[in-house]
Amino acid sequence: MTTLFVILHAAYGDEIYDLDPLEIFARLEEDFNAELPLQAENRINAGLLCIPSPIFYRDPAVFMAVCNTLIRGDDPGTMLLEELTPEEVIWAAYEVALVREEEEDFQPSVQKILDKVIASTAYVENGAEETMSVIGEEISDLKKQLLILGVRPEDADEYL
Repeated sequence: MTTLFVILHAAYGDEIYDLDPLEIFARLEEDFNAELPLQAENRINAGLLCIPSPIFYRDPAVFMAVCNTLIRGDDPGTMLLEELTPEEVIWAAYEVALVREEEEDFQPSVQKILDKVIASTAYVENGAEETMSVIGEEISDLKKQLLILGVRPEDADEYL
């Protein structure tokens, strides 16, 4: 999501938050001859939902949908809470914090979901080390994407 929003901001500025997602997709196709894969569209929709508003931190349904979307671009409408992984939860919290100007504390209803996922069998069986390895790979991929876009290495290091 972060890389997509760097591109969107460079091309359209804050105007993206006033546009319908379909308008954004049409502009990208017209201006850059780029037809986005569904996963990218899902990530943009997640960003449009949680970047200009603190709803990610407050609404359990939004939190779950965004978590299910950001790593793989899954369609959040097909996911259930039981399918959230520690990697999805940690990555979503990290990436939303990167792109939002203001970070918030999670409301108790969302914190309850976080606690449940961290206490889940997947986290206990795989361990924090494996989970953080996945997150490290995601951060590395994100840095590579930002460098391709022309972000200076020292700026990418500071940002991430």
